[in-house]
Amino acid sequence: MRNFLLIFTLAFIPLSAAAEITRGCGGAIFVQNLPDGSFRESERIMDLNASGRCSGVSTANNCRVLARLALLECYDALWAERNAHVVPAACKPGFDTDSNRVNWTRFIGIYVNLPGGADSWIDRVRREACCNPRQFDDVTVSIRWIITGDTGCWGDSGASTGFLNPNYTLNCQRQRLRGICGQVPQRTNPE
Repeated sequence: MRNFLLIFTLAFIPLSAAAEITRGCGGAIFVQNLPDGSFRESERIMDLNASGRCSGVSTANNCRVLARLALLECYDALWAERNAHVVPAACKPGFDTDSNRVNWTRFIGIYVNLPGGADSWIDRVRREACCNPRQFDDVTVSIRWIITGDTGCWGDSGASTGFLNPNYTLNCQRQRLRGICGQVPQRTNPE
């Protein structure tokens, strides 16, 4: 009888280990020219990933829905806290106890000498808009986001893109005086 209980218990260990699953979605933020041609083509500013954690009785798509919601929360926080020049808490690694997800962020290249510091994603947008090519007047760009991945990453409408701001206008002369263009950026990690 004891051997039977041991075998019975061991048989269910893999099931309990598989009780939670994690699935994810990828995301990115781009700065993009407007139809009037006032700016060059789209440039990727940062990559983001989020993972949703759910129980094994849920489908993997439910985990990806949590990941998509985490990315949307991060995008909202990025825009709301853009002038703080830091990566918001909603975009940093760590499991959230409410939605059971984790986010992490990777900038495309690490620029030195940005006025707001290396973690200022909005200064990266400003630099792309005003320094490549060298702009001195007002310039308007779109700051858009994208979410990629399997079913559950796209939401109900099937849409996987949106805007942090579709018409972000900058006075490049003011930005240049702030030192946004500085020296040619040095990358400390590969593209």
